[in-house]
Amino acid sequence: MKLIESESGGGGGREAELTKPKVKVKQKLHQAIDLLYSHGLASFDDYTRFVLHCARANDFIQAKRLQSHMELNLFQPKDSFIHNQLLHLYAKFGKLSDAQNVFDSMTKRDVYSWNDLLSAYAKMGMVENLHVVFDQMPYCDSVSYNTLIACFASNGHSGKALKVLVRMQEDGFQPTQYSHVNALQACSQLLDLRHGKQIH
Repeated sequence: MKLIESESGGGGGREAELTKPKVKVKQKLHQAIDLLYSHGLASFDDYTRFVLHCARANDFIQAKRLQSHMELNLFQPKDSFIHNQLLHLYAKFGKLSDAQNVFDSMTKRDVYSWNDLLSAYAKMGMVENLHVVFDQMPYCDSVSYNTLIACFASNGHSGKALKVLVRMQEDGFQPTQYSHVNALQACSQLLDLRHGKQIH
């Protein structure tokens, strides 16, 4: 199946390339997925290309249409890549129910799948749910811990953020610069709280 072709310049140079409206890209993507629906089941490679186009265009609407087409045709990816791209896109735009739906339908999950689900809950500031998901993870990495620390710190749970930082080190993960920035934010909040109590 012929997919979206990249546009080649016909003049105007670099400035014209930089000012091309994104709406045109999304329009072509919409038309390409319309064409997909008229052809039925696509190949793994075609679905992969389509999901990458959706991700690059930040178009979660067409991503949902693509997901629906895969489900309609009972397509099951041979690995987690396609679903992870969908998960990441939904999480990026705070589409929690869509992200959870994809995650629940996955037969193969990896640490990226879990991290994207964590990100979706963090985006919505759903601290307790985030912690539940984290505790269910069969494996994690520094991104998992950093997502938890950042969410706790930015939602007023400074003590929990610092406890996760300690747990991160106990579990053998080296804190990153991102870990330290969020930990400092948590420390600052705790100091402000203590100062506030002293004033009262």
